Amino acid sequence: MTHQVAEKSKIKNRKAREAIETKDKEFMWNTLQEYLHDYKEFINTTNIMRICSVGMNFYNQVTVTEIERQLKMMIGVIYD
Repeated sequence: MTHQVAEKSKIKNRKAREAIETKDKEFMWNTLQEYLHDYKEFINTTNIMRICSVGMNFYNQVTVTEIERQLKMMIGVIYD
């Protein structure tokens, strides 16, 4: 049973892992936005993190490293 849960988790977070591997800022950002949209309600009930809207100015300043960190957090919060 544990193996099945681990496999399912691996499949579900595949897109985030693939986005991280590309190091493409726009692709990583869009992938992060998809996860935030799909899991907004769950994330807001965890009391671990909150979702807030940001503008284009924030996007222009955020680094690939920061987006990668947020994608990894998303994997951890949702799937691990």
